[in-house]
Amino acid sequence: MSQQVSAKKQQELQAQYSNYKETLQAIAQKIGDVETEAEEHK
Repeated sequence: MSQQVSAKKQQELQAQYSNYKETLQAIAQKIGDVETEAEEHK
């Protein structure tokens, strides 16, 4: 029983982790875009 619970928990954590990673990558991308734009407007 406890084995199943931890496996499910692990899956949830992995899904959350993937989600965070995607969000962080999107933010990094956005920062890159803004920096590029700032350079162009100088």
